[in-house]
Amino acid sequence: ALWAKDKAACDATGTNDFTSLQQLALISWLMSGDVFVLFQRRDGTRLRPYSLRIHLIEADRVRTPSGMGAGLVPLTEGKNPENGNRIFDGVEVDAGGMVAAYYVHNTYPWQRTVEPEKYQRIEAYGEHTGLPNILHIMNAERCDQYRGVTYLAQVIEPILQLNRSERSALTAAMIQCFFTAWITTESGAGKGTVANKVIEQTGIKPSVSVTTRPVRCENGVPIETEGVHYYFRTVEQYRQMIAAGEFLETAEVYSNMYGTPKKPVFESLENGKDILLEVDIHGAKSIKKQYPDAVLIFLMTPDFGVLEQRLRGRGTESKSALETRLKAAKHELSKYEMFDYIVFNDTVEQATDRIIDIIDAEKCRIKNNETLIKELLSK
Repeated sequence: ALWAKDKAACDATGTNDFTSLQQLALISWLMSGDVFVLFQRRDGTRLRPYSLRIHLIEADRVRTPSGMGAGLVPLTEGKNPENGNRIFDGVEVDAGGMVAAYYVHNTYPWQRTVEPEKYQRIEAYGEHTGLPNILHIMNAERCDQYRGVTYLAQVIEPILQLNRSERSALTAAMIQCFFTAWITTESGAGKGTVANKVIEQTGIKPSVSVTTRPVRCENGVPIETEGVHYYFRTVEQYRQMIAAGEFLETAEVYSNMYGTPKKPVFESLENGKDILLEVDIHGAKSIKKQYPDAVLIFLMTPDFGVLEQRLRGRGTESKSALETRLKAAKHELSKYEMFDYIVFNDTVEQATDRIIDIIDAEKCRIKNNETLIKELLSK
């Protein structure tokens, strides 16, 4: 945690903490198709004993060097004259198709600068350790693909042919159209019931969380369904998912683990679909750090007395668990400033209507409709 939160300790440029680096890598991957991560080592100090630094490299800086096939007009392919390896968009590949090295330039294509163009050839793997010297983050869509393709390319290019939008404005609009609502509550405030009503009335897609807690039962009969309310997993299965990087956010709450799986969320956003997530205060904090544009809604009971009544009415909480939840409620509410909206759950119907109004209002924001407005003005 000390390393991850210290910008100067984890980022080679000293501008981002580890959470922000992850967010930047994701955005770069979606926008450019891929992003590169360099590992650097620096001497530790008493205040910063960690030697590892991470340096993110934009996709445009990795390209085939001049003199290896690029020339004045940049070409995608080239050849290393020393070993005969082919180079595809800055990625050197040996005779067997294995990635051997990457070519990182100090400038961007067509950049006007007095600084002479230079490049550094970075071996893909360490000669002695066999570990990666550079990470290439991309999503291959076909065999023998060595560079990524932006997720927005398939949409942007056809629309650009209509000559109605500039590339920068269009790209910004495409990113802004991904609307995600995150409903967070005190435990027992009724977020599950309200979220289900919002889903029923709007058709917005829900995200199903993963948890290690047992299925809730009434009179010995399960009242929750696998894949509908939660994905129920053992602690060992959950840890395996964490190790595989399958969570968007994960947290331990009252001795149980809860997490939002990445895949369904990314699939919805890539398809321009709205999505609603039901998370607790810990998950909301993690999400806001990664996605500052996410819309966070805090759902709260009218007062703490009502909260206690609802928790006791469940009949599913032990005495110690009930005391822990009530004690945590005020602490959770004290984090109100990190949220965009607060909705008081007087009744399920009123709370549902208010959240739907918030969703409608967010969709009407000027920043989410700039492309359409400019298109109308251009006619």
